[in-house]
Amino acid sequence: MSNKRELKQAIKYRTNQLMEDAFSYTLNHPGDNDEKADQLIEKIADKWFDLVAKVNNYPKKGKRSDVKKYFAGIENELETVAQEFNKEVDALYKS
Repeated sequence: MSNKRELKQAIKYRTNQLMEDAFSYTLNHPGDNDEKADQLIEKIADKWFDLVAKVNNYPKKGKRSDVKKYFAGIENELETVAQEFNKEVDALYKS
């Protein structure tokens, strides 16, 4: 990512996509694992807020390379978390 704004947009896009998938499950399969889907949506939303907070609270004083590493870590975390949540959404559809 080249700046904070783009990183925040990427976080929002990925988490919204995952929440939509979980929500569409509840619409298409009423009564089946609704509680699990709701908990998953809450976990995704919490992670969204957590990642955005990390972007907002970056180390303002320090070397530029350290700041870049910090944001790269957030990008990596977003990718791994998105994959984990995607597996959980897939598990909802398979159950």
